[in-house]
Amino acid sequence: MRIPHLFPSAALLAALSVIPAGCVSTWSPDLTPENGLAVFDALPQTSPIAVHADPEGWAEVERIRLQGVDPDGRLVELLEHSEADVRARAAFTIGSLGWVRLERLGLRLKEGETEDDSDLQVQTWKKALGNAAEDVNGSVRSHAIDALSRLGVSTRELVARLTAGDSSSQVAMTTLRAFHRLDASLLADEERDAVCECLGLRPPGWPFEFDNELDSAWSDQALWSSLFAAQRLRLRDRTPGGELYYLSHVLFEGSPSTARVFAAAGVRRTIAPYDSDVAEKPDLVLDHFAPMPGEYRILLESALSDSDWRVVYELVGALELHGDPASVPALAGLRRDHSSAHVRAASVKALATIGSKNGDRSVCATEILGANMDPSMTVRVEALVAFASLYGDEVEDGIREAMSSTSPTMRAGAARAASHLDGAAAMPILVRLAADPHPRAAGAAYMVLASKISEEPDDLIRAMLIEHLVAQDDIGLKLGLVMELGPHFTADDVGALASCLGRSNEDIGVELEFNVLQALGAIGTPEALAIVRAGLKHPNEWIQWVCWGELMQHDEVHPEPTVASKGGGPEVLPSGRPIVEVYTSKGTLTFELYPEDAPLHVLSFLELVGRGHYNGLDFHRVVPNFVIQGGCPRGDGNGGGTWLGEAEALPAEFNPRPYARGVLGMPRYQNPDSNGSQIFVTHRPTPHLDGRYVVFGALLQGFDVLDEIEVGDRIHSARVVAGE
Repeated sequence: MRIPHLFPSAALLAALSVIPAGCVSTWSPDLTPENGLAVFDALPQTSPIAVHADPEGWAEVERIRLQGVDPDGRLVELLEHSEADVRARAAFTIGSLGWVRLERLGLRLKEGETEDDSDLQVQTWKKALGNAAEDVNGSVRSHAIDALSRLGVSTRELVARLTAGDSSSQVAMTTLRAFHRLDASLLADEERDAVCECLGLRPPGWPFEFDNELDSAWSDQALWSSLFAAQRLRLRDRTPGGELYYLSHVLFEGSPSTARVFAAAGVRRTIAPYDSDVAEKPDLVLDHFAPMPGEYRILLESALSDSDWRVVYELVGALELHGDPASVPALAGLRRDHSSAHVRAASVKALATIGSKNGDRSVCATEILGANMDPSMTVRVEALVAFASLYGDEVEDGIREAMSSTSPTMRAGAARAASHLDGAAAMPILVRLAADPHPRAAGAAYMVLASKISEEPDDLIRAMLIEHLVAQDDIGLKLGLVMELGPHFTADDVGALASCLGRSNEDIGVELEFNVLQALGAIGTPEALAIVRAGLKHPNEWIQWVCWGELMQHDEVHPEPTVASKGGGPEVLPSGRPIVEVYTSKGTLTFELYPEDAPLHVLSFLELVGRGHYNGLDFHRVVPNFVIQGGCPRGDGNGGGTWLGEAEALPAEFNPRPYARGVLGMPRYQNPDSNGSQIFVTHRPTPHLDGRYVVFGALLQGFDVLDEIEVGDRIHSARVVAGE
């Protein structure tokens, strides 16, 4: 069902003024009922949109947020506005614009260098935010601290703020989540210890001593945020028995579901490999508080009955990394009986890993054999790859059969499986798959071929892929080849790379061109740098920044590219939020959209839904316990476009909404202003995406469907509905 063709509303007319200048020059809308424009005021009136005490002040901040530039320094002035909601939004917007600026400036850094504090604009913003962090209003303080964390607040300051005990729980939670943005590689030992103490991450004794004070003092969100911070900052990685800290939260009956998910991920991160020598001679264990190797397995297996598939998925990964051969029966049981295909596939992979390293290969292979009949394509693909990893060339016939499958998912799996064959057997299969009509299968073959490139200058595989790069007309596969060949380009490849330029007016053409220019910058010969230098005048702003950064790495100083305004923000918004139902092969996903936070993203999505753009497309990427991603017209993640055209992109509309479970977001490449038609939905909270990827909706119903979707599952259709 299509969205009705209606007259444009004031919101739509205002939104049109936000379209980037590059789009306006190639598109002139005829605003009539027949042109298919989806408009806000015809949509169902659902959740109310807040009315602000000072709509003019709020609208000014919103215009700056959507423009992406603040040449007059108004945001700093708005931090002192009389209304707290305006001050809070100004603080968030400063953090958003500052983060984008740091991303651009980061292009100039050489490998191993870190961002410095010399940028005057960023320093001005940080000083203003430091003052706002002492605001009388808790929401303003919260947004100021969040913004500071995007601009590089120090570990010492975060610890001081969290331990000071702010009267606002919102400020405390924001400060805690700010720890997620610290760079683990830059933490000194004393900083690591201070964060551990601050978050209550003290090593538990043996047997377990649960920190009930921590559990009672923090909300469920604070608990999982602490666990997530511990992983992001690797706080437990170097602590003896560190996995026991995480495992205690998995096994503790009072741990909320999300906390168990992050705790299980922590176990997976910190679990020690199984040591058969220690297993046979337990007296070699020096830490008498640590469990014996067999006890690790028993503890992990005791949690495999958890009701949340995400917990079990992470624990299966931990069992795989631990590698105790005695875990084979438990993994085999999961492979046969667990309701989640994600868990069954992970169990197959774990069985193959243990069978090839520590266990009986034939026993594991027997257990994997049944996966060939699994109803899930994901599990069957994993079984093929598992057999190839165990038996190599003996599975060649099975791989050849898979490469003739009607499913591109299985053919891509055949490429993965072929990586385990020797060169003579693998090459004919991979070369044939590289010519596959579906870009997902062809791209998988290219990836495996690139992994087989040797360091020899006359390597035939490298030479073959360079030839494919020049001859390949498919722009997505061309991009994939550039990215896979990146470490292997030499001065002899300048001409091949230059032949890929000039396609920025095509879908993902900008991404192809800036990757080519980065490769030329890495080559660094005069001929290569001359091409990069010419890119400073490219019409695309991001390509200009990439070229500027590459030349700075070669000590060529050029003026910063000019940051163009994206236009003004909409002044009229709907009184409610649209509801969209997406009908998939696994069931219906029902989303509420947020036009007040991402008007152009909502507008583009609704128009594409109305045109039937998503009908018949599949989910090309699923990372269990992270995201599902779909909506690519190519089916390999290299397609996009917006309601304005396949070569157009949406400007960033970063907003304060966090990525919780079931949030609808928009994927992009490095350029913040590169969103298109693809969508992703999160399996769990993903704080590291907050403020870096646009949130424009959230799941209302269909969480069971979200959990069941696999690669290859299809979007049958989508439509706007009148309500839940």
